Parts: sequence; structure tokens; C-alpha cells
Amino acid sequence: LAERWGTVGELRAEMAGDGEGQTTLADWLTLREPLDAASRSVTLTRAVVESLPRDRPLKILDLGCGTGSNARYLANHLPGAHDWLLVDKDPSVLALAPHAT
Repeated sequence: LAERWGTVGELRAEMAGDGEGQTTLADWLTLREPLDAASRSVTLTRAVVESLPRDRPLKILDLGCGTGSNARYLANHLPGAHDWLLVDKDPSVLALAPHAT
């Protein structure tokens, strides 16, 4: 992963920016989402999905959802209908979360 995304120091330098603007939590979450996605286990995702009920819509609660990266990732892996409740204490990142999945 370091070859693709750089070192932690390089990530921190990118987050520090040029000193003109301030980095927000939304900026940080957007920047790290590709690394988070690359770190996810497809094998684990499939195993969990296989254990989910298929006879009713899924109801999913994502606490501390940030910008909704879990919803974006899992939406394509989940069977049938699913309803999400995304919760985050920071309204600025919650506003960037998907409104419908």
C-alpha cells in the first residue's frame, strides 16, 4: 500500500496543505477513503454478507459514519433491499454522506 499511497509522513504533508487553508475532517476522510477501500477484506465482506438474512430488507446503523464510506462500499455487496441510518456528530461530514443507497 505504501507504494501506491505513500508514507504516513507524505500523507501528513499532503494534509497540512500549503498553509493557506485549513484541512477539514471531510478533507481528511476524502483523502483516506481510497486507502481504506484498498485495505478492506473482500473475503471477510463476502463471509458476513453470506450470513445476513435474505427474507427481509436489511436495516443498517452506521455510527460515526463520516462521509459514508462504509455505505458506499457495502451497498454493492449487500443482497436485496437495505435501509441505512447514518449517524455522525459532525454535520459537515454527514452532509457529504449518501442520501440513498
